[in-house]
Amino acid sequence: MQPLNFHPGPGNDKERKEKMKHISKDGHLATVRKARLVDVHVGERLRQRRQQADLSKSALARKVGLRWQQIQKYESAHNRIPASRLWNIAKALDVPVSYFFEGLKPSIDDLFPQAETFELLKAWNRMPKTQRKLLLGLVRDMAQMTKQASTSQH
Repeated sequence: MQPLNFHPGPGNDKERKEKMKHISKDGHLATVRKARLVDVHVGERLRQRRQQADLSKSALARKVGLRWQQIQKYESAHNRIPASRLWNIAKALDVPVSYFFEGLKPSIDDLFPQAETFELLKAWNRMPKTQRKLLLGLVRDMAQMTKQASTSQH
């Protein structure tokens, strides 16, 4: 992959710094991800349990074969924790995996990851019942047609 010849362009220093956050040191465009509520919650629970167990980040990292920096990234939700790694961390901290999800309440973003879904639901709730029935029938018919078209292509 060729590095991008990126110049942040005009703007104040704050805007330029924000643009540059998306470019890695080797000049490639970096993927920027907003931490989801579940990632933040799991990271907080990890920190709580580690501290309850009186373990440093380094000590926990050694128990699960990582570097302390990775534990820090998990706790801050900078990185998501893979399921197998969460399993190993739970064993090292002597808790069930479910411990990390206790008290988690789903957010709108978790329930409706696509903005259109939430917009559709809001519009749906503003419609009279007769229109909702008609629209639901139309959507079901369209879904059935899509299913039939996809199965006939295979």
